[in-house]
Order: sequence, then structure tokens, then C-alpha cells
Amino acid sequence: VGNRMGIWQDEHNAKYNQAVKIDNDSTQFAYAFKTDAGHTLSYGTAEAIGSVTDNNIPGQYMSIHRVLEVYTMHTRLVCTGSGKTRSCHTQVYWTWDYKGADDWAVEKIKFLKKEFYYSAFPKLPEGNYIKTVNFAQNRRHVYYGRNLTYTGTLYANVENHRINDGEFRNNVTIDQAIDAFSWKHAVLYFWLIFSAVILIVCCVFVAMDNAWLND
Repeated sequence: VGNRMGIWQDEHNAKYNQAVKIDNDSTQFAYAFKTDAGHTLSYGTAEAIGSVTDNNIPGQYMSIHRVLEVYTMHTRLVCTGSGKTRSCHTQVYWTWDYKGADDWAVEKIKFLKKEFYYSAFPKLPEGNYIKTVNFAQNRRHVYYGRNLTYTGTLYANVENHRINDGEFRNNVTIDQAIDAFSWKHAVLYFWLIFSAVILIVCCVFVAMDNAWLND
């Protein structure tokens, strides 16, 4: 099994180590899609085509995530003391609770001069907090937004002239991405977990055996 784990690790790492490397070269990137190059690692900038905004917040964004929160009353039983001195009372407290969210984004983005539908491009970094807007006594919207640009490395498995499997790493070079994606100690982790499971099973068996002898 350990040997099989080593094979899986090598197979997993191979798709990154042997991938076509494209360093900020839009011509080579376009050619990779034209020829269905398979596994590629491309460094460049993902840029929004256009922008989105909302009247309640400043600035322009690639996407906006708006969370609705409602200030809600809760109760809980609080007890103090013990025995005859034990007493309990109902405590009232309030929290801002999640009640849903809305999202909107640009239709398309561009990476190394090639256009993609925003929904089809690998997930970009989570949006940053923008602002909280109270619009009723007990209701508020919390806004988060993605920047208009992100520079980093895109892993893409290019087949049928599109990305069939991909991941984007922000502020990461190609070499750093390979290091982040690679499995380094899969076999070691397997044997550690396997040894721990065997040890637990042995301890349980010994405990059950002792309990049977005591009975």
C-alpha cells in the first residue's frame, strides 16, 4: 500500500512538474488553448472586463457579495451555584444573524489577453470587506468585493479549447505554485496514520481482553 501511495504522489506531482510553463506570454497562452496543451501553469494578471458596484458603497469591483444580517433576540438558561444554592434564570441576548446573501459580478474577465466567462474561470481570492450599511432598525447589509485585477499563477488542464480543471493562486510565481500544489510527504503521512490506527486497534483489543478476563 505504501508503494501505491508513492505512485499516487508521483502521478499527482507529475501534472505540475511536467506542465507547460507560460510566464506572462499571451501568445504562448493562446497557442496552448489552440492546441489543447493539457496541463499548463501560467503566470499573469486576471483582469475584469468592466466592473460592478452598488449605490451604497464606494468603488468599482470585479464581483460583490452582499450579506443580509438581522439583529435577533435569543434566550438561554443560565445557572449558578450547586445543590441547594443552585439558581437559574433566563438570559436575553442579541446577535446579528445571517439571513441570506446576493452576488453579482462582471460577465467576463481577461487573463493573458484571452477572455473567459467569469463563472467559468477558476475561483479567484475571496472578496475583501468593504462596508456595513444599516438600512432598518434591526437589518443591515455587509458588503465584500473582489478587486478588478489579480496577479498570480493559473493552473489549467486545457482540453477542447477550454479549462476543464483549474486553480488560481494569487501573488504566487510558477515555481511557488508547483511547490504549493505538490504532495511532498504522502507516504510518510500514510504510514503515520496507519501506525496510529494499528496502535488504537491494539489498545482497544487489549482493553476488551482484560475486561473479559476480569469478568
